Amino acid sequence: MKDEFYFDDVIGRLKNVLNINNDYKIAERLNMKPTTFNGRKKANSLPFADILRLANSENLDFNWLLTGKGNMFRTMSVTIDRELDSEKIMSMLESLNEDQKLEVFSVIKEKMRMNELENLMKELLKK
Repeated sequence: MKDEFYFDDVIGRLKNVLNINNDYKIAERLNMKPTTFNGRKKANSLPFADILRLANSENLDFNWLLTGKGNMFRTMSVTIDRELDSEKIMSMLESLNEDQKLEVFSVIKEKMRMNELENLMKELLKK
């Protein structure tokens, strides 16, 4: 049986750990417009990429946010997974639905863009 994540549960955990008490502020932290947030809430459509980005910036365990189980904060062994290979990544991606995959790819593209900008800045600073 496929796990289903409920918007109110996941966002509730996020609001609780960040000490946020309203939807407007959590939407802001997720870099979303309040109207977009409310639409996703009504559709029970979690913004996985935005949640993952915020979780990473706050050192929160993404699995805990989704399930409420395990450690609230990432541990070093989770943060640095040296065993992450292409096969494991593909397996993880295959478990997601199409919308979730698009969100993950969006985060990857953004990370790649940031890496390019960082490299460009390093080159400019050398001159």
